[in-house]
Amino acid sequence: MQRKITRALFMLPFLMQLFGPRCAAAGKMLYSQFPEGYSGFNSTYIPSSTSGYQLCAEDFQIYTGAVWEINNVIVKSSHSYDDPIDFKVKFMQNDNGKPGEVISEYNVNNVHIDAVTFCWDIALPAPQILNSGIYWVCVYGNNPYPHFFWECGHEEFGLQPHRYRPPDFPYWRPFNTPHNSLSFAIQGHELHSVPFNMLFSLLLFGLIGLGAFFRCRNM
Repeated sequence: MQRKITRALFMLPFLMQLFGPRCAAAGKMLYSQFPEGYSGFNSTYIPSSTSGYQLCAEDFQIYTGAVWEINNVIVKSSHSYDDPIDFKVKFMQNDNGKPGEVISEYNVNNVHIDAVTFCWDIALPAPQILNSGIYWVCVYGNNPYPHFFWECGHEEFGLQPHRYRPPDFPYWRPFNTPHNSLSFAIQGHELHSVPFNMLFSLLLFGLIGLGAFFRCRNM
């Protein structure tokens, strides 16, 4: 009987791993790139502008086997004339090295700049879940006349950042100056997905352990 109880207790960690939470610590920094800034690119949507507008996007990569729950996007501004700003954040697929199909978009209003760091901490209204792969994030000011200047540096991270500026070029194209990177970070949770073979093994051993536990109670 004691051996059966010991076996049942031995299975408890497996059951906790199977049914327990799979998130890492809340609000960890999942991705960050802050090159030494030298300039800023206006990333602003002004629908009434006759000369067009410009949106900027930068890429990031989620390593193989990981699943991210993104809660915040932090962007750095070279300078700002407007505060607060209503932002729009878009997550997009990677299309052969440029922004592709839009996965989701969020409106986040009344965001204030940090006067010391010149960073905007944009809290998404709902978590964005992404599997491993390369993605693009587009962040721009979205009220009538905001001017968000996304800081850019000379260090190279991943792919070349892109911009969309109709009517001059109503499509995504890389920045003219090479080796640029936009300053931003992604914060949230890393979700640990359990492979099928491990899931099956845990379930099998868990059922054996539960069976032994209930047999011990009936003796």
